[in-house]
Amino acid sequence: MSTRQREVKIKSWLVKWLPKLIVSMAIILISLPLLNLFMGSLKSPLDVIDIPYKFIFQPTIKNYWRIFKEMNFQRNIINSMVITMGAVPLSLTLGCLAAYSLSRFTFRGSQQIVLVLLAIRMLPFMVIMVPLYLMMQWLGLLDTRRALILTHAGGSLPFVVCLLIGFFKEIPRDIEEAAMIDGCSRLGALVRVILPLATPGLVATSILVWVIVWNDFLIAVILTVTNISQVATVAMASLITDRIVLWGQLNAAAIVFILPPILFAFFTQKYLLRGLTLGAIKG
Repeated sequence: MSTRQREVKIKSWLVKWLPKLIVSMAIILISLPLLNLFMGSLKSPLDVIDIPYKFIFQPTIKNYWRIFKEMNFQRNIINSMVITMGAVPLSLTLGCLAAYSLSRFTFRGSQQIVLVLLAIRMLPFMVIMVPLYLMMQWLGLLDTRRALILTHAGGSLPFVVCLLIGFFKEIPRDIEEAAMIDGCSRLGALVRVILPLATPGLVATSILVWVIVWNDFLIAVILTVTNISQVATVAMASLITDRIVLWGQLNAAAIVFILPPILFAFFTQKYLLRGLTLGAIKG
């Protein structure tokens, strides 16, 4: 085999296997913390803090038993689910109407509205923390799920509008005009024509908002006082005190906490891919 043939063979081998090797290493690096988290949830309190790190140990499910029986962690997970499933559709519905209006109608101050929405989105939460707390207290919504749903929906609205404006602008006006000529109203054209074509944007935006609301800690810890309306992130933080960190229970709670996002991503992935394909074909 000549030198030239050897170089071509090595180059073809690198082109074929190097990307797979890089992806495999990335998957391993990402999976190692999750594996450590799962193993920590099955360890006893002594095994968790033991040095050197124990790979072989006697597994136990006491950590899961404690978070469900002693902490009542299932109530916190339910609170997180209710708040997320309430905030995401509300922000998406209002955001669709606002984004459609800003993308289709040109009026005085329309560009300034988009800039204001961007500025509001970039505003630190600490700036509005005290007024928000006082407003919820005045409305009698403090320490309720409704307060968190309204806060997350309102806080996510600028983000939703700014994202969906770009998707709506990419859809030709001729399509909805043809639908309106056939008898559809403006709202009917939006629901029957524009929204199906904007499926990729709607799904991607809902996933992003879902993750933001699900992982929130700061808003929840400020607006909730008792365990009745506490979300999972706040409940997990209670396992860390100035005297002790309950690592086993914290790992178990983290495993339970990440299961809904994983399932959500698993079930919405095919809809996202189908929406992208649908949008590419019809576009």
